[in-house]
Amino acid sequence: MPVLDISCDTLPSSNFATSSIAKLAKAFLKLGHLLPIVSQLKPAGARAKFVIHTPTMSSPAMHVDGESVALAMKGALECAQRLKIRSMAIPGLGTGVGGVPMRTAAAIMMQNLKDHIEKFDLLRFVIFVGYQDMATKEFAIALQKIFKMSGR
Repeated sequence: MPVLDISCDTLPSSNFATSSIAKLAKAFLKLGHLLPIVSQLKPAGARAKFVIHTPTMSSPAMHVDGESVALAMKGALECAQRLKIRSMAIPGLGTGVGGVPMRTAAAIMMQNLKDHIEKFDLLRFVIFVGYQDMATKEFAIALQKIFKMSGR
């Protein structure tokens, strides 16, 4: 899977970063590609070394399906592997505007993580970010089902 790598020390504003990334992503979408975009951003106070922008939709505000979630998760994990990232945090992909039910997204994301770590051993720590209690619960349920372990 191709990856677009954007590296910089500072950005004038988040609107600039977002619009620039969106323009680059649109250029690739015209070629028929959905691809993860890696930004090495160093805003004041940030502890993350990289931000992986992994799209689930080919145009803004469209509903997506589980396949889009799977491709986005796979792309994020491939980026992490290439960059030798040992830990990452990731929210429910496609669950906002994309309209994918949290339970569906959590199960797909967890299965993709399991498939990834069965092939590669670099990634050591993954935080699934639930912005609401229901999302956190669905991640815990998926963790227990997919990995046959407790999510707490």
